Amino acid sequence: MPIAQAGTFHNGWTYAIDSFNDGFDEGLIGEDSPVEIYGLATKEEGDRLYFAFNSNLGLNGVPKRRAYNNRISYGDLFLNFSDSDALNLATDDVYAIRFNASNDTPQRVGLYQNPSAASLTQANLGFAKRDSYHAAVENLGGAISYGDVAADYFANDPSSPTTLYGGSLIGGIEFTSDLAALDLDFGHFGATGEHTVGFSVDRNLLPHESFIAHLFIESGNEGIALSSGDRHDDPVQSKEVSEPSLGLALSLISLLPLQKLTKFWGTQRS
Repeated sequence: MPIAQAGTFHNGWTYAIDSFNDGFDEGLIGEDSPVEIYGLATKEEGDRLYFAFNSNLGLNGVPKRRAYNNRISYGDLFLNFSDSDALNLATDDVYAIRFNASNDTPQRVGLYQNPSAASLTQANLGFAKRDSYHAAVENLGGAISYGDVAADYFANDPSSPTTLYGGSLIGGIEFTSDLAALDLDFGHFGATGEHTVGFSVDRNLLPHESFIAHLFIESGNEGIALSSGDRHDDPVQSKEVSEPSLGLALSLISLLPLQKLTKFWGTQRS
């Protein structure tokens, strides 16, 4: 079974490099897919914690007539500071960042503590379960990867936790336009997606420990995770969820029809 590896360090950044042919969109993967993610990176400098990713997907998303909000965009970035071998969103050690104002998230852009999460995969033309996404990619000759973690990291939820829908807003974010000045270099790894996006948050608002960051697109048909340090020496194992209602809640939200999702988000937006 694959091991969750620490990210690769280069020029002050820690990188996770994804498979270049696992972003599935209407039968396309790889460079032809508008949702292919190539890499995710992080860097701490002064009191700022930077994140950047390279992808074929821009912040405006991909127009899709049958998708919720008529587009598929990025979900939200989740940060797991716990030492668990599997993601458990029902802990105090998880934070989330909404960086994309055009996605389906009802919360404001910013950094959140104690976030809740939803899977909006089916509302965005994705699969009900990740295994179905894996099979679709493999049938096209692609290779599934989640960067620095094995798929079992997400074993507590059969769908993909894509979207922030609750939590306490504790800080803002700052977009970074001149990433080259910060020595970001996805090209060193052959990651040459059409878009590179970067932003930062106040490092002092987060635990000063290593973390695993993960990001899915809203369909769940592409995702990547980055390990900021040596967190896992053993193979990633599936764990029992300490809060069994969490997986059920996420599954129920992912199965809501669009009209009920609209009503649900309407009660969440401020």
